[in-house]
Amino acid sequence: MDSKPNNKRPYFDTLRNAVGFILKCLDKNDAETLIKACEIEPNETDDFPEIFKDLKDLRTLLENEGLKKDFPQDETTFKIGGHSDLSRHIHIDFHKEDGKWYLYSIWRCK
Repeated sequence: MDSKPNNKRPYFDTLRNAVGFILKCLDKNDAETLIKACEIEPNETDDFPEIFKDLKDLRTLLENEGLKKDFPQDETTFKIGGHSDLSRHIHIDFHKEDGKWYLYSIWRCK
């Protein structure tokens, strides 16, 4: 997995904007844009097509996270989802660099 420079990827000032970006990709069935936005792209063993399909089913969870929370001020990492059946074990990881939040990776714990 290769890391990409941040200047080629979208950044977000609020969690609402980040979730909006993800939902827009889901609505347009645009997995490629979502993958390219991540610093760490999934590899062939990550089965991103299945993750993308499950993300579509998690729309309510994503909307609730984006409306009820925001990125923490004093942290440099943040996660939506995680180790639960509710999130289907999908992790959406963000990190902050130079005051801007970026998608880091989208993955499923096995």
